[in-house]
Amino acid sequence: MRQSRAEDTGSIAGLHHDCFACGHGEDGLGLTFDRNGVDTVSAEWFCEERYQSYPGIVHGGIIATILDCAMTNCLLMKGISAVTADMHVKYREPLRVGGMVTVRASLVRSRSPLFMLDAEVIQNGAVCARATAKFMRADVWSDTSHV
Repeated sequence: MRQSRAEDTGSIAGLHHDCFACGHGEDGLGLTFDRNGVDTVSAEWFCEERYQSYPGIVHGGIIATILDCAMTNCLLMKGISAVTADMHVKYREPLRVGGMVTVRASLVRSRSPLFMLDAEVIQNGAVCARATAKFMRADVWSDTSHV
């Protein structure tokens, strides 16, 4: 069941409008996330050839960016502004250029100021990459960034 988009959550999402992955810039990925239930978001994305590394395969850094962005948007839709503190990616199958993918993210555990999330990128029914991450509330991170 699809509900509101991240942009609809107000000022917190507005802080993220310049994001390379989901912002409104011409050179970005142009991801637009929808809420699917209480703690899950998803987006569809076409893998353009310009994002390849080896011939026909999407660059791993782009895949990691998509996963990170999905998890960030999952938190934004809950009104939580947070930054990635730790992320682990498992690349399972090549992600091919020239096709559509679905990226999904879910909030697994919340112990403010830390949040644990999972995400996956799926193409043609196969999970191509999975990520787990810990996010820290942005206000806490900015207060400790001088350390």
